[in-house]
Amino acid sequence: MVQLTCLLGRFAMGLLLVGALAEGTFAQRQVQKILGPASIALSSYAARCAMDGDWAIVGAPGSNVVAPGAGQAFVYHRTNGVWQETQQLFASDGESSDSFGSAVAMDGDLAVISAWTSDDVASGSGSAYVFERVGNSWIERQKLLPSIPLNQAQFGNAVAIDGDRIVVGAWLDSFSGPDVGAAYIYERLGLTWTEVARLQPVGLASSASFGGTVSIDGDRVACGALLGRAVYVFQRSTQGVWSQQQKLVYTGNTLEFTANFGAGVALNGSTLFVTSEDTVGAAIRGGRTFVYQEIAGVWTETQTLTSLDVESFDTFAIVRSQGEFAIGVAFDDDQGPQSCALYAFKRYNGLWSQIGKVLANDGVPQQFMIYTPSLSGTSLMVGAPADDEGCPNGQNCNTGAVYFFDLAPDATQYGSCLSNAPCGNADNHGGCRSSTGHGAVLQASGSGSVSGDDLILEVRKMPPFTATLMFMGSAQGSLTLGSGQLVAFGGPLGLYRLGVQFADAGGVLVRPAGIVAYSQALGGLGTIGAGQVWNFQCWYRDIASPCGITNNLSNGLAVEFVP
Repeated sequence: MVQLTCLLGRFAMGLLLVGALAEGTFAQRQVQKILGPASIALSSYAARCAMDGDWAIVGAPGSNVVAPGAGQAFVYHRTNGVWQETQQLFASDGESSDSFGSAVAMDGDLAVISAWTSDDVASGSGSAYVFERVGNSWIERQKLLPSIPLNQAQFGNAVAIDGDRIVVGAWLDSFSGPDVGAAYIYERLGLTWTEVARLQPVGLASSASFGGTVSIDGDRVACGALLGRAVYVFQRSTQGVWSQQQKLVYTGNTLEFTANFGAGVALNGSTLFVTSEDTVGAAIRGGRTFVYQEIAGVWTETQTLTSLDVESFDTFAIVRSQGEFAIGVAFDDDQGPQSCALYAFKRYNGLWSQIGKVLANDGVPQQFMIYTPSLSGTSLMVGAPADDEGCPNGQNCNTGAVYFFDLAPDATQYGSCLSNAPCGNADNHGGCRSSTGHGAVLQASGSGSVSGDDLILEVRKMPPFTATLMFMGSAQGSLTLGSGQLVAFGGPLGLYRLGVQFADAGGVLVRPAGIVAYSQALGGLGTIGAGQVWNFQCWYRDIASPCGITNNLSNGLAVEFVP
């Protein structure tokens, strides 16, 4: 490590910026993966899931436990940071082919789970069930049925809940024409959920599929008409009457790919995200999301978003938003065809920017880690219904899985090896590519709180058992070093080594919480304090380096420390 030590000393007061650094990305750590039971293989476990606080519900609409295709759902509770199954939910009157668990939504102690192909009143008319948590148990409270049940309407294809209001889509409702679609709003009045509105805009064409996607936030509801190329926003008056506020139509220029304008809608206060399978530059059906802002009662398009690495047929879409954060999904191929990825966006001064990319630690082709991501605080959950890890004897049986990630709101990844790689060993997610075939990724979870001191640093995709040296400095730069790029410099506060450690058998190194306390012994100006930004990076040995130089570096990680 002589080379690193000398260079770190030489650049301890390094340049603030040398060359162009890669776009910053959000730091995150995968904290848990839960496998679907092998006994319910091919049940579509994790095709629909939802999370709120320390509770999560995962649907398995193809489950045969009650009857063939009757469906079920699994409840998970987080205790001391670990998610564990606590209950399995079934419809009280479940029957064959009901598909209970085909849509799931949660808000606090309430959840709504649909059975969109149930035959309660008409064949395939659909239904939805309201559950309430009492203590640590979820109890079925009421079954919701539409006031106009129709054959194959699939009431429950989409559901959303906010407080005492629920919206349910019935996208194949044919009351006003073949597959025109409808949506229903329910409100809790006393102990009973009552239908208060049936939404169906005038003038919908056949096969518009209105209600294919739904979102609710307070007194507003947004419904997408997938084949109608429009999204409708409804507003509740002070008298409790729901009426159409505005119709939003596609404003892009690739009409051949707009059949799915409105395939995703996400309301977040006075902000609305609407997705479309647009061509983006050379990326055919790369996908983009239109951002609308309600200004003086009018929804106005203010921005269009896509991923920074958009490629053809990604069909990128923002599907969840909470506070200042939003989550997008894409059929990304970074870890093999259709392994898929999530993208984190953050709002700065009213504008949204991509701040990160979320990949599974064990991503594989056709895993489809993309289904109904849910965001609660700094926790992120997403389903991968085609995951096969739970299959016996390596079979391809699609037991499915759910992934949980913890985000680090005060940490930003930077300095990925997108260009200027020493020997063509570029990597677009992490440092320069090593003998593992990947660049080492430095990421984090927890906060930059000095008093909480809960920041966890993690490096992945290094050679097994390799020696590492993590260090921190107060400036950023860019300089070729060994088989990688040095991007964390000393700056005015100096550069400090954090001790030699060794990666585990999987090439992973985790530095537990306590970095602030550790810094107290570094001396000089190395004591971490509130209001400071420190840049972290990890140096490691790579004996079989593709460059023939036996050391490499991860990307950088900038952490803004707060009280």
